[in-house]
Amino acid sequence: MILVGWLADWPAMNWQQAAPQAWSLILAGIGIIWLSLPRGWPLRSLGALLLLPMLLPAIQRPEPGQLHMTMLDVGQGTALVLQTAQHNLLYDSGPGFAGTDSGSRIILPWLRGEGIGQLHGMVLSHDDADHTGGADSILQNIHPHWLLHSLPHTHPLLQPKLNSISCVAGQGWHWDGVAFRVLWPDRATVANPAVKDNDRSCVIRVDAACGSVLLSADVERSSELQLLTQPLKADILLVPHHGSKTSSSRPFIEAVAPSVALVSAGYRNRFGHPRADVLQRYQERGTQIIRSDMDGAVALRCDSSGWHSTTQRAMARRYWH
Repeated sequence: MILVGWLADWPAMNWQQAAPQAWSLILAGIGIIWLSLPRGWPLRSLGALLLLPMLLPAIQRPEPGQLHMTMLDVGQGTALVLQTAQHNLLYDSGPGFAGTDSGSRIILPWLRGEGIGQLHGMVLSHDDADHTGGADSILQNIHPHWLLHSLPHTHPLLQPKLNSISCVAGQGWHWDGVAFRVLWPDRATVANPAVKDNDRSCVIRVDAACGSVLLSADVERSSELQLLTQPLKADILLVPHHGSKTSSSRPFIEAVAPSVALVSAGYRNRFGHPRADVLQRYQERGTQIIRSDMDGAVALRCDSSGWHSTTQRAMARRYWH
C-alpha cells in the first residue's frame, strides 16, 4: 500500500485525459466491434487503431488577439475561465458546499475535460465564500503562476510559497495580444479598513482585438459611481453582485453599455438574485442577458467575426435550467 500511495502522489504516474471529441467516440465504437469479431477474422487486430483518436487532444485555443471565456455554473457564486492563445486565467473559484466545494466538484473536472492542466494566473476578487470557496482545491491541484487578490494579508489561502499580489487599480498585463487591466480597487479603498469586502472587489477590464469584457465581481453602487471615471464601455459585462439590488446602477450600466450581461447565480437562491428590477434596467437598453441559473454554463468565443455564445442548456438541459 505504501508503494501504491507513493505512485499515486508521483505526478508522472497521473494521466489526465481531455474529453474526447464525438467523432473519435464513434470510431472507438467501431473499433470495439471490430476487435470483438471472431478470432481469425482478417485484420481483426487493426480495430485497435480506431481507439487511438480518443487520445488526441481536442483543445481549441483562440488565435493571438482573440479570447475564449467560460462562465461556469457553480450555483450561487462566481467562477470564470479566460483563455488566450497560450495562457489561462481563473477569475474566482465559486462557493464551498457541505463537505466539498466547487473547485473539486466543478472547476477542476471542467479544466481537465478541456485539457487545461495549467493556470498562468488566478484572481480571487474579494473575501466572500461564494468567490473563494473552491480556491483551496484549485491551489492544491493546479499551482497558478500567480494569485491576484483582494484578501486580508492574514487569509489562510495566502501561503508563503504562493506568488500572491494584492489587487490595486493600475496593474495590468498582456497575454498573446490581449490586454488585462485592473480598474478597482484604488489605493485609498485598499488602505481604508472601513470599506466592506464587496467594494474591495478586483474589477478587471479585458481588451482583445475582437472585443472587450468587464469583470466586476461584487462591487456595489458607491464603487460603481467612482468607476465612472474609468474606461468602462465593454461588449460583455459580468453583472455586479449576481444581479443584487445593491449594484447595477443606471449610470454604471449606461457607461458600460454592454451587448451581453452575464449573471452568475444559483437556481432559486435565497437572496433573490438576480432582482427583476435590475434585469429590467439591462433589458431597457436592449442588452442580452445570460443567466447561469437558467442557462447553465456559457462559453463565449471572440474572433474576427465578433462574439459567439453557447449555453449548456442548449446542449444538455437539466431540471434546474
